[in-house]
Amino acid sequence: MRRWLLVWLLPFLQLPAWAESCGEPALAIHQIQGAAAQSPYVGQQVTVEGVVTYSATGAGELRGVFLQSADHQQDDNPTTSEALFVHSPAPLSAPGRRLRLTGQVQEYHGLTELTRVQRPTDCGLAPLPTATTIAWPPADGAEALEGMRVQLASPLVVIDQYDLGRYGSLTLAPDRQPIPTQILPPGPRAQTLYRHQQRQRLLLDDGRLQRHPRPLPYPPGGLSEHQTLRTGTTVDQLAGVLDYRFDHWRLHPERPPVFRPTAARPAPPAPPEGHQLRVVAFNLGNYFPYRAAAGQPRESSRGAASARQWQRQQQRLVSTIQALAPDVLALTELASDGYGPGSAPAILAQALGAQWRFVRSPDDGHDAIRVGLLYRSDRVDVVDAPMTVDLAGSRPALVQTLRPLIGQHSSRLPPIRLVVTHFKSKGCGRARGADQDQGDGQGCYAARRNRQAEQLVEALTEAPPGTGTLILGDLNSYARETPLGRLANAGYRDLLNPPGQSGWRYSYRFRGRLGTLDYGLADQTLLPHVQAARTWAINADEPSILGYQHQRFGDRVAAGQPWRSSDHDPVVIDLGTPFTAFD
Repeated sequence: MRRWLLVWLLPFLQLPAWAESCGEPALAIHQIQGAAAQSPYVGQQVTVEGVVTYSATGAGELRGVFLQSADHQQDDNPTTSEALFVHSPAPLSAPGRRLRLTGQVQEYHGLTELTRVQRPTDCGLAPLPTATTIAWPPADGAEALEGMRVQLASPLVVIDQYDLGRYGSLTLAPDRQPIPTQILPPGPRAQTLYRHQQRQRLLLDDGRLQRHPRPLPYPPGGLSEHQTLRTGTTVDQLAGVLDYRFDHWRLHPERPPVFRPTAARPAPPAPPEGHQLRVVAFNLGNYFPYRAAAGQPRESSRGAASARQWQRQQQRLVSTIQALAPDVLALTELASDGYGPGSAPAILAQALGAQWRFVRSPDDGHDAIRVGLLYRSDRVDVVDAPMTVDLAGSRPALVQTLRPLIGQHSSRLPPIRLVVTHFKSKGCGRARGADQDQGDGQGCYAARRNRQAEQLVEALTEAPPGTGTLILGDLNSYARETPLGRLANAGYRDLLNPPGQSGWRYSYRFRGRLGTLDYGLADQTLLPHVQAARTWAINADEPSILGYQHQRFGDRVAAGQPWRSSDHDPVVIDLGTPFTAFD
């Protein structure tokens, strides 16, 4: 009986021994981390003791805590981190508590952590280790700061919000980032810039692994029409735990950072003095009128997936166009659905007003989307029949000459040959041979876009005397990529990115990088009449989750507002009496 009682009591008699072990020798955290990217103790069982600095063991959270050595237990080696992540599905301890435990060292997607935790012992209250003040990115890399408390010496800016609705994170950097081939020719220098930009990025995370978090962690107070989170927003007072997982450095903040909008949503650009004609080029972001009858499949996987989405899309696009007050609209990503009363161009023209007309292209090609041209019949008149240019088996370009009018009289502007085009995208689906990514920064199908530029130049060689040419549309190429160079060599001036311009422009954002995909290119006849060429930054800077497609946030932009009406910004070109801005 006594022997059985002793066996039964043995585990309980040992409990005080574990508590008494607090403060006894343990393997230092900086020894586990080591000076290399991978721990020298991978696969080994170790006992550590440190202060909990951040706990994320709740439902949907990281399932663990960050443990850091107390200030007096840290070494003087700047190449070793003094903290690590302890993975545990069960609660361990709260921040400001000293914790001792045994676990196995492993590397998880580049993060050194302890797992298979045994004998966790709360050793009582302890002061939090001092946060290390750092510049971002650290000059010697962030590996030696993995898991540690840090505070950033300077604010960062938001460069991307793509994962805000998906994972509750924002991408930050010291400055906004251009697409490398927006400012550099394709090749090694552009690729070097891309890698440099990657090192400058820091994800502002929320300590959770939950998809589609409710509510959103940023901005404070929630996302709405009046409280957006545009790229370029300054984020200050960044302090928390520095984490690395899934190939990105992340900051889990200890306190809410401060968001400071650096620029309000812009008003539509005002026409300059002497303006006679306004031309707008706009990628509509898959304009497919919603017609699905009950119980029948949709006609296309593009565009609005419901009547509600279609209503939002239509309202925002019409609001955008009306705010710009164009005379001519060069459009891309229209549904390729003919020209009947229920077709995309007919519905859009009707929504814009009785004075609007659309051009019937003789060939829309075989793609689901096409280009289109709409114009105000009281401001311009068509000259001759439209023609198309086949572009390497892709969407044909539409060519139509227009004569500007002032009331019932001709203006001083020459007839304008408008060319609306949409080059092959950078997506790699079905890319073969020369169309595959060549590793120079231009993405897939660069060879095809080059051929399309050449075919366009060849088709436009002969223009009627005195007629100016304006190429408009989505070229799926950034400013220093080869297709733009070929068009420039043929005498077409990039109006958004003229030679000698300081800084860089953009109409599109891709994974946190900005550049121009949408263009206006003028020949020498038209160039003296170009008074201004700008984009209206209503879409590329806005969070994508405010788009019409998003079920949870699509309604947070009121009807009649243009914000996130598409994923491209419209290009606005004002023409008038001879001007010298682009000479």
